[in-house]
Amino acid sequence: MYSIKATIALVLMLCLYVHAQQSVSILPSDDVTMYSEIDDAADGSGIVMFSGVNNAGFEYRSLIKFDVAGALPSRAVAITDASITLRLNRAGNGGLADTDPTRLHRVTKDWSEGDSNGMVASTSSGGGGLLDAATTGDVTWVYSAFDTASWTTPGGDFSATTSASLLIDASSSSLPTDFTWTGGNLVTDVQDMSDNAGTNFGWILINENGFSKRWNTLQAQATEGGAPVLNVEFVPCEITCPPFQAYLPGS
Repeated sequence: MYSIKATIALVLMLCLYVHAQQSVSILPSDDVTMYSEIDDAADGSGIVMFSGVNNAGFEYRSLIKFDVAGALPSRAVAITDASITLRLNRAGNGGLADTDPTRLHRVTKDWSEGDSNGMVASTSSGGGGLLDAATTGDVTWVYSAFDTASWTTPGGDFSATTSASLLIDASSSSLPTDFTWTGGNLVTDVQDMSDNAGTNFGWILINENGFSKRWNTLQAQATEGGAPVLNVEFVPCEITCPPFQAYLPGS
């Protein structure tokens, strides 16, 4: 027969096992660029995406979405940490350091990636990325889904709150290199995406004053790796430990 101390120790071990922190790395379900200079062109299946401003003064914004709820256990979880890592493989203006951070904001309207492929049919150099004519469902600067649903504001609908920001200094790194965004607001976003999958429209990557930057997408993973990744640490919350008294003799 177990002693009281042994029983309590067993309960503690079970609690630690049930509530042990776990982690998961999630690849994107969609990742794409919006190009401000061309309203009806896209690159939904492209191997790269862009942010910043090109030499002609046109802005790029990237959209990225992860299936958070689908990647986590099918039970309630408490998110304890989150980060997003992107691989930079080219930077404009000789790779000089930005003076303004590149920011992530939560997107507030649904969008779709589409099947356009600039490597197959180019209509523009796009400042380094080849563009295709937008097809049905492609996201563009004007359309969240070409050509049936428009953004309320061209360039995307997103929260004014910054989820995470990072000052990119490509001058001190040999490319390609990885950059990681972290922060409490990112944790809050991921918790909400876990709890409310229907309003998970991902993030937008913005830098209105920075040099153009070219990032790997999921489509690059097979040939060179470095796909975007959302790293999440969490604690499962489905099971709670009953009071120790429930395990004591005579209870």
